[in-house]
Amino acid sequence: MSAVGVARFKPLTISGLSALAIGVATLVAAPAAAQNFSAGGARYGCSCLSNETGVNIKFRYAFGSNPLKNATMGANRRQWICYDYGAGPRTSPPLKFQLDVDMGRGNAWTTYALTRIQSNARDCNAIGRVGQFGVRYRANTNRQFIEVYKK
Repeated sequence: MSAVGVARFKPLTISGLSALAIGVATLVAAPAAAQNFSAGGARYGCSCLSNETGVNIKFRYAFGSNPLKNATMGANRRQWICYDYGAGPRTSPPLKFQLDVDMGRGNAWTTYALTRIQSNARDCNAIGRVGQFGVRYRANTNRQFIEVYKK
């Protein structure tokens, strides 16, 4: 069973975004990443996103072959996406994550590979660094496009 949650965070100031294109191309082209394991009896497989754009953003996600769920993340918010293992094995089906990268009136759904990490809580503060991602404006696009990057 999957779930999504939201938490507030302070706006971040980002500078020096010009050397970003290679890392983003890797994120876009990669298939959904396998889950990273941690010691202990973690109950969830999670990723965390931080919206650093200052405006609401649209995304959708699904675990395995389930239909995509549409969601909106508020400006300057953090949001977790977690799979609840329940009583089953400590692995989760592949996570499909898509972000509407077009900040205009159109849609441009782009698929990103978000690494999930085992967590004892559905909370961005409980998700290790490997599972942390940010959303920011793509460099040299006049704030017309956004992207996911690895924190």
